Amino acid sequence: MEALVVHDDPEVPRRLLKLLRLAVSYGVSCPFCIDLNAHGHAGDGVTDDEVRALALPGAFETCPSLSDTEKAVLRFAACLTATPVRFPDTVVADLKSRLSDRGFTVVAATAAQVNLWARLIQGLGVQEAGFSSDLNLLDLDRFRTRVP
Repeated sequence: MEALVVHDDPEVPRRLLKLLRLAVSYGVSCPFCIDLNAHGHAGDGVTDDEVRALALPGAFETCPSLSDTEKAVLRFAACLTATPVRFPDTVVADLKSRLSDRGFTVVAATAAQVNLWARLIQGLGVQEAGFSSDLNLLDLDRFRTRVP
């Protein structure tokens, strides 16, 4: 899996990868993953308002600072994290119209990789570790899946 991990790419830059990883982390309700993937978000060009928008289902659609391509990636991520997984033709076609086949593969592989790790981490009961400096921003209590 690590061989598929991209950290920066001319077509899928760090900012877009950060948004994607955060969206999947929120989509599967993994506090550890949210904490980890939010770490350094400002340094990757992601604002606090964008983080807040990713925490609420569909709120990214009205976030004015997100580009149309970023929103297309986030729609795809929402499909990948849904249960059952469903990919409407319109979502896939829109994303493919904005990215090359390689870029589309990077997005799909990144989303799937975060989804896999998030579900494993949740199953193990791993909680946030304090990677991010502002845990209040992340609203982690809303995303806990293990209950007493």
